[in-house]
Amino acid sequence: MKLYISEWFWKILDESNSSIDDLFETLSDMTREQITRFQLEWDNSALEMMSIYEDFHHDHFNRMEFARWVVSKGKETFDQAFSNRDYSKELYKKYEVDSSSHWNCVSSNTDIDGTPPEYLSQKIFELKFDEELSDIVDDSINDGDFDGFIDKTRKNEKFFEYEYS
Repeated sequence: MKLYISEWFWKILDESNSSIDDLFETLSDMTREQITRFQLEWDNSALEMMSIYEDFHHDHFNRMEFARWVVSKGKETFDQAFSNRDYSKELYKKYEVDSSSHWNCVSSNTDIDGTPPEYLSQKIFELKFDEELSDIVDDSINDGDFDGFIDKTRKNEKFFEYEYS
């Protein structure tokens, strides 16, 4: 199987400098489709990572939170964790000891203060469009339409390919 994550996605995370305010500013300027795509890429990446390492923890929720945490650390950490089982196990041990985000989630904006980065686009979508983004993302992933949605929203972009069995 293959997983594709866009350069666009990783660039947004990287340019946010682990600051919830910077990510908020970037995501707030996006269209409905772009915000949806950002969350789809985040969740799909986390889901694929979680499925590879099912033996790390029996609890589905805990594995998903770990996978989202890995994505929040950026492309370099994700690449290593995705391709190196030993590295992932060590990373998981660190996560179990301190699962707090390395992001600065403190904000003067009371709408987002304390919001972890993996949930920020959902918060912005709700504030901007008065709708639940999680329903749209879940439906797209559950219907297997992730690739179709990405195809509709991308232009000539670079995607990173990850292979796994």
